Amino acid sequence: MTVERNLQVSLTAVLALNGPAHDAPCTLELRGPLDAPLLEAALAHLAAARPALRDTGPPAVRHGPGRHVLSCDAAYPLGALADLLTAAAPAHPHTGHEADHEADGDGGTTATGTAAGSGRGRGRGGGDGRDSHGHGHGGNDRARDTNSDTNAGLGPDTDTDRGGVGVPHRALARRRGPVRLPEPLALTPLQRELLADTADFPRRQIAQLLRRWHGPLDTGRFTAAWQQVFDHESVLRAALVFDPRPRIALHARARPEVRRHTHGALTRQDLMEQERRRGFEPGRPGLLRAALLEGPPPEPHGGCTAPTDVILTYHRALLDGRSVRLLLQEFYRAYLAAGFGNGGERRPDLRDYRTWLAAQDTAPARDFWTGTTPAAHAGAGQGLPRARPGAVTGRRGTGRTLARLTRAEAVRLAQWAALWGATPSSALQTVWAMILYAAAHPDTPAPDTPAPDTPAPGPTPGPGSGSGRGPAPVTFSVTVSGRGIAMEGIERVPGPFDNPLPVHLDVDPQATVGALLRAVRDRILDMAAYEWVSAGQIRHWLTPTASHTVGGGGGPATLLCFEHHPRPPRGLAAELAAQGIHVEDTGPATGQSAFAIGVVAHHDSTGDLVLSAVHDRGRLHDDQAAQMLAHSARLLRELPAGADESTTVAQALSRLAPTDTPRLHEAPARPAHRRLRRLRAPARPGAGTICLIAPPGAPEHCHSELARRYQGPQAVTVLRADAARMPQCLTALGPLLTAGERLVLGGFSGSGALALEVARHIAAAHGRAPLVVLGAPYAAGEALMRDLARALAAAARRGG
Repeated sequence: MTVERNLQVSLTAVLALNGPAHDAPCTLELRGPLDAPLLEAALAHLAAARPALRDTGPPAVRHGPGRHVLSCDAAYPLGALADLLTAAAPAHPHTGHEADHEADGDGGTTATGTAAGSGRGRGRGGGDGRDSHGHGHGGNDRARDTNSDTNAGLGPDTDTDRGGVGVPHRALARRRGPVRLPEPLALTPLQRELLADTADFPRRQIAQLLRRWHGPLDTGRFTAAWQQVFDHESVLRAALVFDPRPRIALHARARPEVRRHTHGALTRQDLMEQERRRGFEPGRPGLLRAALLEGPPPEPHGGCTAPTDVILTYHRALLDGRSVRLLLQEFYRAYLAAGFGNGGERRPDLRDYRTWLAAQDTAPARDFWTGTTPAAHAGAGQGLPRARPGAVTGRRGTGRTLARLTRAEAVRLAQWAALWGATPSSALQTVWAMILYAAAHPDTPAPDTPAPDTPAPGPTPGPGSGSGRGPAPVTFSVTVSGRGIAMEGIERVPGPFDNPLPVHLDVDPQATVGALLRAVRDRILDMAAYEWVSAGQIRHWLTPTASHTVGGGGGPATLLCFEHHPRPPRGLAAELAAQGIHVEDTGPATGQSAFAIGVVAHHDSTGDLVLSAVHDRGRLHDDQAAQMLAHSARLLRELPAGADESTTVAQALSRLAPTDTPRLHEAPARPAHRRLRRLRAPARPGAGTICLIAPPGAPEHCHSELARRYQGPQAVTVLRADAARMPQCLTALGPLLTAGERLVLGGFSGSGALALEVARHIAAAHGRAPLVVLGAPYAAGEALMRDLARALAAAARRGG
């Protein structure tokens, strides 16, 4: 149930705690027009989502000219209510802070600018490649004028009763048409783990898929086809809200963002990096967007038209790679139909999966994992030997490495694995287990020789035969599809199902490679019955004190993923070809990961088996990551040619060249103070501070723009807040709080519940709570952003 916004409104909110106690009552002051149906719907929405509120009376409402004050006790989620009410902004506003661009005839743009189909207008960012959000025009000046009317929002029967309880209808404007608020949906355990570190590592949630479009591409038709897919798939109309814990909000309507860039404006890699840096506004529905990069113009005298690069950027907490490929298949059908279809909404969808998941009994899964994972495996660490404490790689960022098996080599690998009743994915997992064993158990140096923490001069004497060593545990994670469950239709449901589950094995160097391959196969098959369980749940069962984040401390540091693409509908390629279109699959576009190293295997269009490794350069040396991938590829080539029933693991490893032992370095700790960033210095000492609250994953540029438009003398900072890490938030705010200067918290709609939680913790620790000021969403445009800036300045002057 999404808000159907018929009017452009400018509503700002001020939240105030009436005391330092944790259960202190709170007031919500609303400035601007407030419709009675919207308030009624918001109150009902909160009561439906929180059964405990059904025994709590609604807030008391006081009202005056353009001003409404709601009071309630601490149990009532006034922050969430403020988020719902201030979200009533224009659906397609003019942003006002965008650079001019010419729209082409089909509604797209010819540069890094507006969203295709949004109409002629402005695009945020010009030829310099700055970020753009591509919203159309909506007349925000009218919204600002409405807000400036002191009688805005009041009907002819204005009631100035100061003690009324509930909603006095005659005091509030009546909005025509239905009011439908977003439908709440709880996160799955996997989604909670994916979002756990978003505040510190927002780019880990951004993933991409790259396609090369050969043939004619009409941007308006392209956008209309995606609109049909958005209307059909509820997950594409989902947003992430924090009240203050994260959850999903399903909207009734969302518009796809499609931007077209001319050839030469920037390279493909630059555009992909720009799209990753932009991130997503988590509270805005539609966490998938498309960027089109035109190829060079055709050569004269009948030259061929160059293909267009299609970059799809999406949020991992709502979609996985297989889901995006399913959506692409649906999009192709819609494109062939010129954006016309039967309509309707897909069921089952993520809501049905959440219902199915809530009905599952976790006891059998817990018994399986605890019964098949000995204590030695549970404490096996992260799968790679650790560097000495304090050692660093001297690098940061993400490294990428490629290895390739030819089509003939890939066919031989599949045939060899089949002889053992296994698949190429099992062969890759077997080889990786051998590589991890060799890394953890190289030929041991003399007792008086300290183990190096960084590559020592000269290579280690090879993985060797492992002589004198017996079986030892290894651990790594594998990505399972999450769709092998007894739920009808799940194979076609888009959502975040790809699930990294831990694999614990004993590797015996004297056992045969075939025995290890069969053990890996059986382990993966046994896990298949419980692939709906998250890695965090498993770690909690095995080691209750472990971190529950994906790739977090206590879990495996390495990840394997063998991509299996959904089968395309019959005849789809031929129908595209009939219109002169061929879409080339260029393989996965790897991004940041929570794991020290992740390997993705996929078959390209020629049949080659491509291995793509992405590693954290702060945790693993570049050359060591490259060696691990190169040795894996070599074993995958050589085992089918030379391994028979008697070949042992030690013999297979002895064929590898001597290497430096890979060492896993500790992830650099992120100091708490880095959660707080100054955007603008104060005009004078003692002026105070405006601290903007950024929900996890919110793009940095949103708050930077607000800071540039703020006219007061106060300093402006932004805090990356996280309800699960409030102590770190208070530590980051420590210098501001101890200085004793006036502090005001603020933000765009969607940060109210989180900001109020920060204010409660400040009040409990320091005896006084700052005011919280909330405005329209960032996407509402410049005029409403100025309204928020003025409200922040007014709050800073109160008693200052």
